[in-house]
Amino acid sequence: MTEIVANHHRRQAILADPLDLHRELFASFAPSDHPEYAGTYRGTPGTSLFDRRISAESQLEPGNDYEFCLPGEVVSRMAELLKNSRDLLADTNADDFGRLIALTYTFCKSAWPLTPIGVQD
Repeated sequence: MTEIVANHHRRQAILADPLDLHRELFASFAPSDHPEYAGTYRGTPGTSLFDRRISAESQLEPGNDYEFCLPGEVVSRMAELLKNSRDLLADTNADDFGRLIALTYTFCKSAWPLTPIGVQD
């Protein structure tokens, strides 16, 4: 973190493509037979993550599971997140609190679970 704060070029590289940082931070957690889990978006063709769907139990509604965005949507949602992040950083009228709120909203909109599983209309 210190390097990221101190090094302008490192921050710009992360904003341009966060996958290298993701790989750096999470490579040691990826299974040895699936090193692409670190630094690869779900939905990336030619990888084991191409059609990888994920879900999680709701922390707010125990007993309900939610499916995160479909693999084919991840790349475009991350591109939107990066664009919005760059725009926030470039906005000279925003204060840090405003940027934090906007970034949180953008992240949740881009990455939050979208679809309840097993909920009937």
